[in-house]
Amino acid sequence: MSIVRNRPPFRAPIAEREKTHLLILGTPHLAGYDFEVAALEPLLNVLERFKPDLVGVEWLHPQVIEWMELTPQKHGGTVERFAQRIVELGRMLQKQLGISRVQAELITEERLASLTPNATPMERTALIGYLLAAYDYVSALLQWSYLPEEFRAQDQWLPTEVRRSLEQALQSKSEDTSIGVALARRRQLQRIYQIDDHQDGDLFLRTFEQFLREMQASKEVQAMEARFKALMQQDRHRFERVARQGNLLPLYLYYNSPEYAEEDMEQWRVWFRTRFASGLDRARMAAWEVRNLNMASHIRRAMAHHPGGRMVVIVGASHKPFLEAYLPTMVDVKLVEFRSLLSRRELRELGKDLL
Repeated sequence: MSIVRNRPPFRAPIAEREKTHLLILGTPHLAGYDFEVAALEPLLNVLERFKPDLVGVEWLHPQVIEWMELTPQKHGGTVERFAQRIVELGRMLQKQLGISRVQAELITEERLASLTPNATPMERTALIGYLLAAYDYVSALLQWSYLPEEFRAQDQWLPTEVRRSLEQALQSKSEDTSIGVALARRRQLQRIYQIDDHQDGDLFLRTFEQFLREMQASKEVQAMEARFKALMQQDRHRFERVARQGNLLPLYLYYNSPEYAEEDMEQWRVWFRTRFASGLDRARMAAWEVRNLNMASHIRRAMAHHPGGRMVVIVGASHKPFLEAYLPTMVDVKLVEFRSLLSRRELRELGKDLL
């Protein structure tokens, strides 16, 4: 039997430096931690060295949200868990503007193409309405962040509920805001790409109860869960200790290291040891891969009109090994390691902070 190697179908006849560069930043979900946002400044300084043209974050892709709205029988509860606020505000603006989500998306694409860093507050406010109607919430949040505080307080075009939601989100410590929006602002970008995907959920809608029973009866799963509970506690203690020093950059070296990926991968290896009679353990692995493959597709789509550009994608660290396996097989994508942005001296000094 011949073996097909994991490689692009052909090599792009261009130099590596001409390819579209991609940096996947693995992160814990910061909303669950207590820290000062200023502790992210050293990380942002390093990411800025990469000079990204594009930023992506782990929010549901707008088209995926709409598809799930249209097929609730296949994606029951997913929109409510992951995009309820996006949909509520989006429908509010769709009604106010008298347009559909798709029409709003077409208008935002046209306006974003001509928008400059010198856009007026009124131009940005109008665009925010269309972005929200298109379910492009994080781009709307970025545009809101560019408005002067006094204008945000006085603006009457956007409904009060919308302004309150955006203002509250802007103060969030979530990585989407504290890293994604902050980095995009530094680079004076005009949009952020939502690249998450949960279209794998229907694979377990009818079989979840059976899968849960087999999980609860599995000693392999119990051992894995106990191990991960201990690791999560250890990671939390490490995070809190480093955060007190006012610099989270050492932690991001750890979360983006091969050592962390190796530890984290155990939660996926377990599904090949459980040997469920139903085969649902292997289906669980397939569902995770489907989600990551769809995320990779959204990332590649975002890069399509920026050949030779640079993109930073901020995702939960468990996604990183899978995205880094898939995306370099694309003909015109070059993967960049996070640690390559730092000098040897910086790596040595930051390593001491994790000891």
